[in-house]
Amino acid sequence: MKYRPEIDGLRALAIFPVIFFHSGIGLAKGGFVGVDVFFVISGYLITTIIISDMESGRFSILEFYERRARRILPALFFVMAASLPFAWLLLLPGDMKQFLQTVIGVPLFVSNIVLWRESGYFDVSGEMKPLLHTWSLSVEEQFYILYPAFLLLSCRLGKRFVLWSLAAGGVVSLLLAHWAAYHNANAGFFLLPTRAWELILGCFSAFYLSQAPGLSPSLKEYGGVAGLSLVAISILFYGPATPYPGIYALAPTLGALFIVVFATRETCVGRLLSCKLMTGVGVISYSAYLWHQPIFAFARYALPSSENILVAPALVALVFLSAFVSWRLVEQPFRDRSLFDRKSIFMSSSVASAAFIGFGVVGYHTNGFASRLPEEDRALGAISKVEAGKYVEQNFSTLLLRNFSRSSGRLKVMLIGDSFAEDIANAVLDGTDGLKERIELSTFHISHRCGNLYVEDILLKIADEARNFCLLGSGANGGYRNEKLRGLLLAADVVWIASAWQAWQAPLVARSVANLKREFGKPVVVFGTKTFGEVDLRELIRMKSQERLRYRSKLPEEHLAINRAIEASLRDAEFIDVNDLLCRSETSCGLFTEDGKLLSYDGSHLTIHGARYLGERLASVRTLRDPTGVVTMGGGSRQ
Repeated sequence: MKYRPEIDGLRALAIFPVIFFHSGIGLAKGGFVGVDVFFVISGYLITTIIISDMESGRFSILEFYERRARRILPALFFVMAASLPFAWLLLLPGDMKQFLQTVIGVPLFVSNIVLWRESGYFDVSGEMKPLLHTWSLSVEEQFYILYPAFLLLSCRLGKRFVLWSLAAGGVVSLLLAHWAAYHNANAGFFLLPTRAWELILGCFSAFYLSQAPGLSPSLKEYGGVAGLSLVAISILFYGPATPYPGIYALAPTLGALFIVVFATRETCVGRLLSCKLMTGVGVISYSAYLWHQPIFAFARYALPSSENILVAPALVALVFLSAFVSWRLVEQPFRDRSLFDRKSIFMSSSVASAAFIGFGVVGYHTNGFASRLPEEDRALGAISKVEAGKYVEQNFSTLLLRNFSRSSGRLKVMLIGDSFAEDIANAVLDGTDGLKERIELSTFHISHRCGNLYVEDILLKIADEARNFCLLGSGANGGYRNEKLRGLLLAADVVWIASAWQAWQAPLVARSVANLKREFGKPVVVFGTKTFGEVDLRELIRMKSQERLRYRSKLPEEHLAINRAIEASLRDAEFIDVNDLLCRSETSCGLFTEDGKLLSYDGSHLTIHGARYLGERLASVRTLRDPTGVVTMGGGSRQ
């Protein structure tokens, strides 16, 4: 295959925004599109090699996977091995356990599936996952497990059949990606079926160029400029709120396609991409991609100021320095067949894979090597945000739109809201003061981004980036338009609404309550927002046990102001200040029960001990303790 320096330059164009995006510097809010560019490059290069080998009659599946192993595995395993000591030193057992699942998934090329299954509202921030970026490598390898075999089997039916089959698969994948971008964004981001079309675009560019098309110089110039412009626009104007990777991903991928096809060295874009700086960065771009995520993630654990104006550039420099070292000392030697023959590559890859999988399995089944901590700290250190989040949502999820029984004798409560409503459900069901025996719950979820509000012009008030999410009912089940919800509102004795209320929502709560009462004729109880302030498990573990019991975190004024605004707009009987129940203070909040049990693992959501604690406090609220009082809205003040 003839070397094209502009392709290395395109790699540089892809890796720069990816690194700046994850560094937190803020220069490329759409930098994530660099991965899409890499997919197109990969599809082009791999298909070009396969076509060349097949036309010369020397294509071999074994040779293909040997080449992939030489290219991908040595540097990948080197970076993983270098990450393990930092994970041991910096990650608490709960985070370590989650990290080790990815360690197991990487050599099996399923880390994208592992990360997808972890993803969700309660997941650890991607910025804190050292191996998050390996999802794209798994997507590629899953594609290349299938793709060579497809070409071998289908080429007998002619190139037309191959191209039409790829086109059909690409269109289906793109349509699925666009649907997922609005309805299941995490699956759309991580999984092969919604990413395959990007690789297929690269494949098509290889088939096209293999015909040696005669393109006019002006077409090449305009095509290269158009391609560069599409990629640049995506980098500069896309952001976290962009529905992705659906139709919007066409801009960077078609841009990369145009550059591959049109931007030869004779064009201005080709010359720009072929300069020494761009090709030099492009050559080490794979290693740079491997290093950037663990360096940034571990820095965020070790240095709270890792994204400031001085530290972040230093980390970017460290990424490129590490990339050069691993390219020179790892990538280059392992590509040299005189140093490592096929048997050495496959044997060393197998041994390394087995070692990582074994280490991960042992660590996972010892709760993230929990014995690293003193015995009295292990329960606190073992808290996993993902596992704790599963507890928060499990009770609420089992009661979604559940029909009320006809003769239970219990108070029928329709509980509507987000994860804060899930905490209320847990307080009722897991509390020890008898609320569960007196209350029958049915639940309905509405994201806090959409506003748990029954007002006619709600969509006009929702932030632009969340409007499509809410309009399509994603995560909100259609809001108050849901017909089954409306039936349950009529069947309930009382309506409870709870949310992580935002400032723009507070002035609308009273109108929402009035609308609910007028249309459904039921009393409404509003639960205020809550916060424990900042909760840092690593900081808490550094404290002695008695110090933890005395520790009180500072409450942010903006949360308290929202509660005061809502309470002022409602009668006493209609509002329950959850923060007051939990903290008994307007300035600070304790994080532990008297016997040392943690109430909140993230400053917002409750552990099972926090739910039980809140349940005890709710049982002391007169309007909840006296079902008659709730229904008639009599009584009203907390004792």
